[in-house]
Amino acid sequence: MKASVFVSSLENSFTENQDPHDDPAIEKVERTVSRTIAWSTNIKYLGITLDHNLRYNTHLKNLKTNYWKKYFLLIKIIGKRSKLSLQNKIIIYKIDLRPSVLYGCQIWANMARDKILQIQCMQNMSIRRIPGIPRFIPISVIHEELKIEPVASRSYNRTFIQQERRIATPPSTVEIDSGTNPLPPTALL
Repeated sequence: MKASVFVSSLENSFTENQDPHDDPAIEKVERTVSRTIAWSTNIKYLGITLDHNLRYNTHLKNLKTNYWKKYFLLIKIIGKRSKLSLQNKIIIYKIDLRPSVLYGCQIWANMARDKILQIQCMQNMSIRRIPGIPRFIPISVIHEELKIEPVASRSYNRTFIQQERRIATPPSTVEIDSGTNPLPPTALL
């Protein structure tokens, strides 16, 4: 078979480097930079902290810390004793707090379910505290009344990859010919 020819090359390409410190590529980069590069298990790239096994523990810890810092800075403005209307409080939440959580939500497809639930818990606590709603009211009712989408639904229902596939896929010729998806009229008609 053709696949058996490539087995040995695949094994050579994807074997784990037993001692990454002795990798010649790293030595070449160190010579170019003219200093030793410190070995680390975590790296921050575009605001997302990546760890060596992609479990995102450090990223989640940083996300929660930064979220609560922002929340407690805004508590006098969006807290239940604030004189702002509920609509304005929700707008401030959606503009300032929610983007700090949703930045990098594309990686949630690779996160464990319990980590996503921690993020959802964080959102639930804050949207319950903003209007001062008691604990016996279900969180689903609060989400519905305040028109705030649960954070956990973004990772499963609308992942970034699915959105990109829908955008990148042109309509098929069958859809165009059948009239279900007619082309818009041109300026010449």
